[in-house]
Amino acid sequence: MSVRVYLPVTAAGLRSWLAGDLAGPEPLSGHAVTRELALDYDRPDAADDDEPLRLEALTDAALASAALERAPGDDERVAVLEVESDDVTLRPGEGSSIRVTVAVPRANWVAGYLGPWWPASAPEGLSGAEGRSEVTSLSGDDLGWHGVQELDDALLPPGVTAAGASLTD
Repeated sequence: MSVRVYLPVTAAGLRSWLAGDLAGPEPLSGHAVTRELALDYDRPDAADDDEPLRLEALTDAALASAALERAPGDDERVAVLEVESDDVTLRPGEGSSIRVTVAVPRANWVAGYLGPWWPASAPEGLSGAEGRSEVTSLSGDDLGWHGVQELDDALLPPGVTAAGASLTD
């Protein structure tokens, strides 16, 4: 059985993963729909594919991504992967927080979300169910979703094509 996980990553980290066709090295910190997250939202019978809880796990990953050290102008990134449940460990007391204990091949990647979601870094003090309810700017329209096949091009600087030519040439 697999688990959908949301991994915060920098653009440099995502480029490295794409170049090696492997998300890693392990362990990787991330977020997923966990029993603890479901209980935070009074949804004890929720499944891994519960869409509102997936958005909460994605939001947690986006907040974690915003807190990562990265180069100026490097917006938030979240990689979405399907990982065997035996390769995911829970982090009790930390809501949606998980660890992936193996490097994950590109064949198991689902998509990537590329920011920006906030003007600078994540708002301070946002954690737990109370904090997540304050993230009002995060919606499907704000989340630059990209299929795995689009990620290489999505990480290129504006105005540059995959072949390396400028769109203004």
